[in-house]
Amino acid sequence: MQKELFKIKYISDYVLNIAFVIILNVIVESVMPSNHFKKYVKSVMGLVVIIVLANPVLKFSDFDLQLEKYILSDSFNYEESETEDSFFEENVNDEFEKNLSQNIKKDIENNFGIECEVFVECENINIKSVKIKCEEKDFLNIKNLIDKKYGLECVKY
Repeated sequence: MQKELFKIKYISDYVLNIAFVIILNVIVESVMPSNHFKKYVKSVMGLVVIIVLANPVLKFSDFDLQLEKYILSDSFNYEESETEDSFFEENVNDEFEKNLSQNIKKDIENNFGIECEVFVECENINIKSVKIKCEEKDFLNIKNLIDKKYGLECVKY
């Protein structure tokens, strides 16, 4: 698909160049007074038209190189965007874990006045586990609070 798009762009640029040179040729010939310089101007403009028409043949070996550059740059951009996406997902996941841990810890402190440690493990913003590090006597109350408020199962750490 990329190869066809590149060929279409190459051909359209070629046609535009030919059209531009022909229009320029007509304008120059119409502006030139009819004297002995007109034949020299026609000769030079004829050479310019021949060069523009022969341009694809002269640059044929360069075409493959340009095509390769175009495809490689496009694939590089695709790989770069995939890397950015995975980096973004990892950051979102880490922030989600951190915020959820802080919220649960605050809820435990506000409801029970207990200091504890909370560890949340997520994968693609899906909570895999919630681990609480606290005293045994407080764990049941904390577990009920987390289940009621967040709908999550937690384990003692």
